[in-house]
Amino acid sequence: MLNDAINRAILPDERKRLETLRDELHAILVTQRDVIVGYNGQRLEVKLAAPGLSIDQLREGQQVVLNRSRNVVGIRQDFSRGEIAEVTAILSPANAARVLAAPEGVNLRVQWLSGEKFSVLCDPTLAETLKRGDIVQIDASGKHAVAKIRPRLQVRVGSTDLVVEISDQLFRDSVQVGDTVRVDPRLGIAFEKLPTPESSALTLEQVPDVRYEDIGGLDEQIAIIRDAIELPYIYRHLFDEFQLSRPKGILLYGPPGCGKTLIAKAVANSLTLSIRAYLTRLAQLIEIYLKLRANPQDSEALEAFRALRGAEATPNLFEIAEELRLNDVDLDDPSASLARINEVLRRKDGIRSYFLNVKGPELLNKYVGETESRIRKIFEDAKARASFYTPVVIFFDEMEALFRTRGSGRSSDVETTIVPQFLAEMDGVESSENVIIIGASNRSDLIDPAILRPGRLDVKIKINRPTQEAALQIMSLYLTPDLPLSDADLPQAPEAYGRNVTFKTATARRCIELFGAFLPEETRNALSQALPEKHDVRKALDPREPSGAALRALAESDPEAHALLIEIARREQLAEALIVETLKVLYSATSRLETSVRMPNGASERLVFPLRDFSSGAVLMSVVSRAKKTALKRQIASGSGKVGITLSDLRAALADEFRENAEQFVAHWMNENIGIGAARQGDISAVKVFLEVFEDDPWGIEKRKPYQTAQPHAQPSSA
Repeated sequence: MLNDAINRAILPDERKRLETLRDELHAILVTQRDVIVGYNGQRLEVKLAAPGLSIDQLREGQQVVLNRSRNVVGIRQDFSRGEIAEVTAILSPANAARVLAAPEGVNLRVQWLSGEKFSVLCDPTLAETLKRGDIVQIDASGKHAVAKIRPRLQVRVGSTDLVVEISDQLFRDSVQVGDTVRVDPRLGIAFEKLPTPESSALTLEQVPDVRYEDIGGLDEQIAIIRDAIELPYIYRHLFDEFQLSRPKGILLYGPPGCGKTLIAKAVANSLTLSIRAYLTRLAQLIEIYLKLRANPQDSEALEAFRALRGAEATPNLFEIAEELRLNDVDLDDPSASLARINEVLRRKDGIRSYFLNVKGPELLNKYVGETESRIRKIFEDAKARASFYTPVVIFFDEMEALFRTRGSGRSSDVETTIVPQFLAEMDGVESSENVIIIGASNRSDLIDPAILRPGRLDVKIKINRPTQEAALQIMSLYLTPDLPLSDADLPQAPEAYGRNVTFKTATARRCIELFGAFLPEETRNALSQALPEKHDVRKALDPREPSGAALRALAESDPEAHALLIEIARREQLAEALIVETLKVLYSATSRLETSVRMPNGASERLVFPLRDFSSGAVLMSVVSRAKKTALKRQIASGSGKVGITLSDLRAALADEFRENAEQFVAHWMNENIGIGAARQGDISAVKVFLEVFEDDPWGIEKRKPYQTAQPHAQPSSA
């Protein structure tokens, strides 16, 4: 009777709402949608008890709201507290192996937990989820990887060892021994991997925006580096066919300021561009192969093949198939390989490089074993990131400061443990072929011989001081036609200097934007696009250059555009004239540095050094910067009128540069040729810099005697 009275008292709409709520609660009670939560250090199995709340909205580490029945009714922000633990071991079931390198197609390189390394086949769907460090289940035959395993971790929290489970996020990221993780000891779960302070502080992951085109005067060395790094990396299957191995490391050595660090920065960037170009070409070849296999007379495929190989090339299905096989393309299903390549090319970070710039002074630690641990961690981080699509460059600058010869007595005993650790890590790099080690040093003779032996840093490239021709290329990177320039004191007209250098195409395009502001934007864009790569305006306007035909056609059709290009060409010629005259002074046989030096035996000697013996890319860049500053100050002082960089500014900058750094140059020469510590404070005195340019052949002129004055036909300048 009471229930009937209550039912009559409830309005129909309210009754309908209560019935709906009853049905939802009943569904919650009978549906098995359990969630494990931590509550006061206990693990509870609860249910979702809120309408519209989906299990897909939950993830490990989130905080949830429980009702009185201990069921989830709401979601809050992530739980970000916990204790820090170090992973000491990874616990896996039987028949489990660790992935050594990112999958390449269907091939997977793994290692039994006992230490044996081998290769297995892997399903493409599974391969997409795997990376170095993951644990996979191997079937009974030992030839196939069948699943990715969620391992347990043995971690150390303070002085206590625990065994914990891992979250889905850690399962996706993968964990390795030595990693630092955030755990909840009471729940026995590791939630996230924390950055390691020692490795993050020692490395720079961003790839420097430096290309080989930005480096002048080192074409021969760059060609050697590309042969040593890019060819074996991109065409490694051909290297396997010829049974050639890729060098593990490269040593760049030579005087300071000559471009060693700059080359190392360019390697990572250039390698990324080369991989993208290689994959783009391979994708085009697969598309051609698929079309020709379906129709050998497909006109579109035939034209694409000629565009790829040359107008006279004739496609051969057998040869194309063999090339694809050498590039690890599955000929039974080439469409799958094509889809995988295109997917990587489409992703923003599908192809990138890591540049780990190891900072030597921060690597060293006074506590025993800490430096060795940091070296190990750096290599572990590199191997974890490395794959074919993401190569990792580890750059050790000033290697002699870190890895001196053991027992040399030139430093403390720290190298006796650092060098063996570095050698052990280098010898283990074969497990990740996508890690490239580059070292740079001014004193390669101080590096431990074990590091330099064949099989380790086995490619050694000397970066010499630039010749006058190389200095011309270097200086053209800094003294460019888009700068304010003046021909006020040039000994002859700029057109009389010929054309010995080509300025960067990017500089020429910047000149079009800067000096062509009076032209419509469409015209400027058309001129920039018509300018061929590796050309400046002078080269493109040369009738003998077929690639400049489009730019010349635009100039002929538009008088204003023609006038702009002629002005830019004139400025390019003026910049080259200033460069040539400046280098004529620097590389003159009589431009010299004279000083008095007290030798280690106590005797005082007068030393004379040609200035060209101290030339470097860093010196040339500094000279141009000084000249720019002088011209800028003159512009400010004048208050009106256009002031440009003159030859006098450059010569004065050259004298100032050598005068300020003369003692340093002499001290470096003494330390290198006499011995470390030979140059002490006060040993070098009376340094003088002479800038002289002889009009005649200096070798046909009688040598100057100390008591003689300058020759009457010389133009001396002393600083």
